[in-house]
Amino acid sequence: MINLSIEPNNTQFSIKNAYALALASRLAYKSEETIRNKLQEQGFNGEFINEPAPIPSSLLLIMALLLSSLFAVLKI
Repeated sequence: MINLSIEPNNTQFSIKNAYALALASRLAYKSEETIRNKLQEQGFNGEFINEPAPIPSSLLLIMALLLSSLFAVLKI
């Protein structure tokens, strides 16, 4: 079994986090059954959501402001 554990408090580059995210992104393109099985192997339980919930416009505005601030700080 592959371990998808991450270092959530790490603020620097982490090969462990990069690897777990790469595996998760690869899993996103698999069938629902495969995703369920892999997540259950890792101890995750939950409902599979096929359709995303709508995002409130106020949250979109906050996200846009945060991203623009981040880009300004990083000079992107």
